[in-house]
Amino acid sequence: TKSRARVVPRAAHHSYAEWCKERGVDAPNVSIHYLSSSLPDGAETERGCLVTEPIEPGQVIARCPASIVFALPPSPPNPFPKWCPNKLWDEPPGVAPGRPAQELRMALALIKEKRAGAKSPWAAYIAQLPNEYDLLGMWTDDQLVELHSPKLELEAKRQRSENAAAASAVCKPLKITPKDMYWGLNTVRSRSFLGKYPADLEHMMPPYAPGTAAKKTLAKAKKNAKIAAESEDAKLTKLATKAASTECGLAPDDPDGTAVPSCTPMGDTSRRSKTQPAVFVVPFLDAFNHRSNSDLSSGGESPGADSSPGADSSMGTEGSHTTKLHFTDGAFELVADRSLAPGDEATISYGSHANDELLLRFGFCVSESVDDTIPLPGCMDELEWLMPGTTREADLRAEGLDDAVRTAHLTTEGEASPDLLWALRSLLASDDEYDALGGALGMNKTFTGIDEVGSGAQLAAEASLALACERELTTMGGLAAYDEDVLNLAAVDNVYDEVIAECSLDGGDTDRCGGDGEDGNDTTYLRRLRSALVFRMNRKRILAKAMERYTPGGFGYQEEEEELNYGYPSRPW
Repeated sequence: TKSRARVVPRAAHHSYAEWCKERGVDAPNVSIHYLSSSLPDGAETERGCLVTEPIEPGQVIARCPASIVFALPPSPPNPFPKWCPNKLWDEPPGVAPGRPAQELRMALALIKEKRAGAKSPWAAYIAQLPNEYDLLGMWTDDQLVELHSPKLELEAKRQRSENAAAASAVCKPLKITPKDMYWGLNTVRSRSFLGKYPADLEHMMPPYAPGTAAKKTLAKAKKNAKIAAESEDAKLTKLATKAASTECGLAPDDPDGTAVPSCTPMGDTSRRSKTQPAVFVVPFLDAFNHRSNSDLSSGGESPGADSSPGADSSMGTEGSHTTKLHFTDGAFELVADRSLAPGDEATISYGSHANDELLLRFGFCVSESVDDTIPLPGCMDELEWLMPGTTREADLRAEGLDDAVRTAHLTTEGEASPDLLWALRSLLASDDEYDALGGALGMNKTFTGIDEVGSGAQLAAEASLALACERELTTMGGLAAYDEDVLNLAAVDNVYDEVIAECSLDGGDTDRCGGDGEDGNDTTYLRRLRSALVFRMNRKRILAKAMERYTPGGFGYQEEEEELNYGYPSRPW
């Protein structure tokens, strides 16, 4: 856990602290600190919230008045038509409706304040925000290759395309730069909260002008949302008739060149406009780092993730062991769910996200995360090669099991879902077994006895899983590559420590500090390389656990020349 760290604030942080006090932010027991070093990187990766006085469960950690919170309801009416034309605000060309368009609108609100400079009422808040981000859309192609995950590379390039589409839509008419647009989008992706817009307000929150009537504005937003949902449903129905892509349902020759809103990174169907909640940017409360719900419930240590709450953070949701955001009495509050001592880092949960989602939306991943999962695309082979158009395939679809195969994945412990095993048993059972057990429904159990009817299907399902894991692990270089990653990670950590010693604001020698873009000692390069190593090591660890679990006899993955691993650190499975 990052704790008991010294404070080395930038001048902007002093101004921001005063601004927070003047605007009514109440957080007497926590303070924004550098948690491990004062390395002056633009992404502000070493910042978080440190406890300064004891905090008890149920106590309010921090409170931010609604008057300084940026908030947009779904399908929001345009708050600044003199700057941004209504047509551009409502339907930015080339930008998918729902979440991408909503993120663009909030990004414009922040960019508008940033352009105002010292004249903006939020100048101190804007000044202390990171000026760069490590979200995957900002990585170079060479850096993305280091992830060893073609699927995540594709998602990163989609995010990059979203950035480009947004910039193409608004930069010229609004006279802003692509760099500003990327900054705004990444700020919203990594720092905003989702939730329900408060219905009992008399006036709208910023970016609407002070005194804007809430009742009238929200009624208009509701009407806009209904119209947008109907329009979107009509487009989805039209596109579905000419679908050519299994994943996206999008014809390659679509004359409009528009993405299907339900086809979004990580299968996030919440990006459809008709289900899109309100988005909030909450000063001070957006400075809390992530700690997994599962880590909290198990009493584990914080993984030390360096980012700010993102768009999937909970707002007033029920659930144990998470610091929750509530709206009450005209303010947003974070309420502690556990005791915190001075020197502890106060954290919240951004949600139970796998590392691919954390990297994509927040720019960090968690080593040995309990929430991590990895996809197993090889399992689709059984459905596509063995059963196309058969009665057995129809049985699987009737039970909803085709989706379990299509979205096959492993948990952090290398376990497949019960539905996936059920589907594979149904697919791979002999005709005699399948008929004797009454079809797919009869395969919904685990068969343990070697002479039990269905045990052959059980063994075949597990062997199929092991084979899919072996293929995936082999594409990543096998376990020998894991051993090399362990050594490379240690080397990167050592270099990073040296850079901190040279470049930190508190005692470093900035004349010796490596320049930006200089591979080997540039902090952005080192952070991204370290994230890639941690990410791919986690994947290999999970695959190895699954191999050990599902290989007949339990022998798991075997290296062709195991003696090559002599002298490497022991593997954690």
